[in-house]
Amino acid sequence: VAVYLSSTGRVFKWARSVRRIDVPAEIWSQARANLRFAGYVTKSKPREFVPTASEIEAFISHYDDKPKTKLPMQDIIRFASINGMRRSEIMQMERRHIDLERMTILIEKRKHPVSPRDQQIPIVPAAMGILEKRMDGLLRPTSRLFPYAPRSVSKSFTRTAQELGLNFCFHQLRNYAITNLLRS
Repeated sequence: VAVYLSSTGRVFKWARSVRRIDVPAEIWSQARANLRFAGYVTKSKPREFVPTASEIEAFISHYDDKPKTKLPMQDIIRFASINGMRRSEIMQMERRHIDLERMTILIEKRKHPVSPRDQQIPIVPAAMGILEKRMDGLLRPTSRLFPYAPRSVSKSFTRTAQELGLNFCFHQLRNYAITNLLRS
């Protein structure tokens, strides 16, 4: 609900400043206060859940049983659970970002608290097979390894989680990878 309220607030602000529509400013703050009082707007709870290897394998097996799926979800899930990159970073990865000699991946404009910045990260050896498979046949340096919309990946992942009766989102694959990297 908080996301919808925030979006609605921006629309009201835009209507007042750009379109010069007389929308009372207090309507927004009153609606927010009333919804918070009624319990509809609450602070989100941090997710501390880290999936298990068997839960991730359940996802991959689910997609193995659906050969007509257009998204290579098996590769995407494996890569995310090994390397710990964000979904958008994986989907934006281009052939030119991979340096096989130095075993690094360049992430352009990586999310950062102050400002986005480019960052080189090491390639986890277990991810090499996936990268080589995805790079095979890509001739142009700007060809994306996973040329899919991040939203499509999330929708497919969420739908599969519901079908499997699991309650976690794609981002938690990042938690899994980071936990495993810290353990090793």
